Amino acid sequence: PPKIDRNAMFNIRVKAGKTFELDVPVSGEPPPVKKWNLGTKECETLTRWTVVNQDYSTKLSVRNAERGDSGQLTLTARNQHGNDSATITITVLAPPSAPEAMQISNVTKDGCLVAWRPPKDDGGSEISHYLVEKKDTESGKWVPIGESINPQIRADKLIEGHEYQFRVRAVNKEGESPWLLGREPIVAKNPFDQPDKPGAPQVVDWDSGQVDLAWNPPRRDGGAPITGYIIEKKPKNSPVWEEAARVDGNDTRATVPGLKDGDEYEFRVTAVNKAGPSEPSEPCAPALIKPKYLAPSLDKSLLHDIKVRVGRPINYAIPIKGEPTPTVQWTINNKPAVSKRMEILSTATQTTLDIMNSERGDSGKYTLTLQNTSGTISASANVIVMDRPSPPEGPLGVTDVCKDSATLTWKASKDDGGSPIKHYLVEKMDTTRGTWSEVGTTLDLKFKVPKLIYKKRYHFRVKAVNEVGESDPLETKQETIAKDAYEPPQAPGKPQVTDHDKDRVDLAWTAPKDTGGAPLTGYTIQKKERGSPIWTKAADVPASQTKCTVPGLTEGNDYEFRVIANNKAGESEPSDPSDFVTAKPKFLAPKIMTPLREMKVRGGMTLTADIKFIGEPPPAVEWSLDGKPVTSADRVTISNFDDHTILNIIDVKRSDSGPYTLTIKNEHGKDSGILDVNILDKPGPPEGPLNIDEVDKDRVKLSWKPPKDDGGSPLT
Repeated sequence: PPKIDRNAMFNIRVKAGKTFELDVPVSGEPPPVKKWNLGTKECETLTRWTVVNQDYSTKLSVRNAERGDSGQLTLTARNQHGNDSATITITVLAPPSAPEAMQISNVTKDGCLVAWRPPKDDGGSEISHYLVEKKDTESGKWVPIGESINPQIRADKLIEGHEYQFRVRAVNKEGESPWLLGREPIVAKNPFDQPDKPGAPQVVDWDSGQVDLAWNPPRRDGGAPITGYIIEKKPKNSPVWEEAARVDGNDTRATVPGLKDGDEYEFRVTAVNKAGPSEPSEPCAPALIKPKYLAPSLDKSLLHDIKVRVGRPINYAIPIKGEPTPTVQWTINNKPAVSKRMEILSTATQTTLDIMNSERGDSGKYTLTLQNTSGTISASANVIVMDRPSPPEGPLGVTDVCKDSATLTWKASKDDGGSPIKHYLVEKMDTTRGTWSEVGTTLDLKFKVPKLIYKKRYHFRVKAVNEVGESDPLETKQETIAKDAYEPPQAPGKPQVTDHDKDRVDLAWTAPKDTGGAPLTGYTIQKKERGSPIWTKAADVPASQTKCTVPGLTEGNDYEFRVIANNKAGESEPSDPSDFVTAKPKFLAPKIMTPLREMKVRGGMTLTADIKFIGEPPPAVEWSLDGKPVTSADRVTISNFDDHTILNIIDVKRSDSGPYTLTIKNEHGKDSGILDVNILDKPGPPEGPLNIDEVDKDRVKLSWKPPKDDGGSPLT
């Protein structure tokens, strides 16, 4: 049967983090099965545990021992003949776990009792003592209190009113446990303290020479009953508080007598218990000492008439009296004073009305009304906001216009701006210059504008002027031309040629847009030949016509024409001249005018033939070569005009040679001619065969045929 060598099985004590091993001989036949258990756990399944079994021995090794590796370790050996087992104790030594459940008790102003429970795990060795520390939360530093072998210690030398935290750790021979930190800080103080400060007092009633105050008791009484309250007072701008009254701790109301009417006071309250007085409460808002009932009153002389320029401020600050505080109402012309630019502020002692940027519409009767249960009082003032006047009323009439003057009329401004109109300012503008210039001033609603320039175009405007300034202008809507009742007409429209022949043209034009205020008496037609600077009279036409025929022209010459309109004031400016027109027949059979001669051009050069012709209407033009039409192509360009045609061939070749036929025709006839073109180039090769006609001892005689193409020039 199996037999375990018990000399190799011994109890083990090892420090945490170390390695321990057991190498145990085991006899038996056949070799027994070996199994290690830590308590109920199979060691082969544990991390950091290694088991190596051989036939007659077993080896167990544990790395980085932990406290959890402590316990009863059993080796069992078994074969078919029986079994054997042996058990030892494993103890892994470590620092203890942290103490538990800290409690703070018996707190006074200079100490307290700190207690806790021992650690659940002593680390395998006895707890030697505990280390305890405190921290004043104001300084944030931990300071040792001392050591204790028992799970409690008295913390002394605390500072009254300071807040403290505590922590404790256990110590054994292996080291120190983690800290146990107390959950909540404590404040070093006795079981009772001075009370919190009461709530700020409120004035709940008043009359001449006194006020009634009320306040809320302290939120905390400090652990002892409130025995009384001290009420203090001081004038509003004084730094010195003085006692005014005392009341029992059950009262939170008091009457403060002996105050001066018209002065403002502040009040505060201090609570008292057996530990002493609290901090004073917050002071109440300054309280004005006054009678409880008083009819409204004000100094009416302060609401005086005001006259200001627009944009300047309007300010009223009126002291008021009345108890209860009177309601305040401002009106303008019996309507409530309401404006985004207006600010009205009213207190128990004063009302103010402010308009920072006054406007003309702010003028009116301003009324201030005060009212309470004891009576009503009102006062009024007139406010005039002076502004520029409104523009003069239109329309701005222009009459009696002549070449050097015109008369203007208008109506008075509807609003003088709160200040009498001093005069009206009259201005004119020459539209070609675009700037206004002063003409004069007048108190009347009529003004004659002198020194106008004949035929200039003008606008006029008028402004009303008071002591504040000039109004916006009243302007004329249309231009006025400085001229008499009638004047020469405007120029007629540009004449157009409507027909022609070899010695005449027919013209038409449009009448002037402006006849100058008088009927037209007729038109004068002028002509001028191209290149001449001189215009000559060509015809006179009645005013009823806007067309005519101009005869006596020279065939082939170019002419331009213009028209002058006439009325009893004289001649207009000439019209724009017509386009140039040539005196030529209206109907003419075509005829080629350029002689058609033979043209010789070297190969590779450019051929240009410019052929003039006549014909009306302009004839159609056709070119052909050997009966085939010639049109613009890669090297060929044909340009046709009313009186000539251009044939242009670049990089000419021998194949471009030949008779070119030019044909021109219109509905009145036809003409044609031939242009012979000879392109000069090298001759072609001689024609064969090359014959040997005779042979001698020192010569031969050859014969051949001439080339088919001599290149356009006889062979040399």
